[in-house]
Amino acid sequence: MMGSSLGLAIPTSAGGGNVALSIAGGPAVYYDASVPTTISIDTGVDAWTDLSGNGNHIVNTTDAEQPTYANGVVSFDGTDDVLTAPGAASLTDIMAGGGYIIFVSKLPAGAVNAPFIDKALGTGGWRLTTTSTSGVGALVDLRTGHATTDGRWISDTRIMSKSAYSIIEVYHDTDDVANNPTMTNNGVADTVTENTTPVGSPTSDSSGNLDVGGNPGSGHQEIDMKALAIYRTIPTATERASLRQDFGRKYGVATV
Repeated sequence: MMGSSLGLAIPTSAGGGNVALSIAGGPAVYYDASVPTTISIDTGVDAWTDLSGNGNHIVNTTDAEQPTYANGVVSFDGTDDVLTAPGAASLTDIMAGGGYIIFVSKLPAGAVNAPFIDKALGTGGWRLTTTSTSGVGALVDLRTGHATTDGRWISDTRIMSKSAYSIIEVYHDTDDVANNPTMTNNGVADTVTENTTPVGSPTSDSSGNLDVGGNPGSGHQEIDMKALAIYRTIPTATERASLRQDFGRKYGVATV
């Protein structure tokens, strides 16, 4: 069952503003756990309101698969917790021509290699996964769907931390197969290595769900998340810096 609906609010808490809503034409989705009124509680979190205005709320009505919420953090258990938004036009093929993902997260001690954001990889789309997970943290692994061979790129260092919250950015243009994605930790770009060269045109994810916390067919990640925003275009360098600084103030993360 759906729990208490806590409504909608523009995020202005903890010293931050609403920069996420004002850049690059606005986000396709924006989930902000620092605003309690965006969280609906049943047994756990059964809905997390999308602040973008596009209505891409992520939900799960199965009690045992609902993440927990406390102190401005949505925590996924790494076993079966997941929140899902159904396929929608505003979420379709966001990396075609250039897409941008920014999130604030920390990996608990028990985190292992597993997907944590998935947009219908396997029928097109893309997926973010942790890999080479250690006691320090994890590398970030981006995979994108292509007609012949899916592309895969991995950060060279463990930019997802187990000791502190980090602001992670991933942006990429799937229309340019020679264009490696950019990945940053708190504004510092990491070297990214191409693991598998994509072959063929990008495949569409038009009917695919957005899953946060894992993918029901591919595994789940134990992860604590404070925020996630996804854009259909890549913001300018000035806009990205402004967004990082705003997130840093709001979520208590030092960034450049």
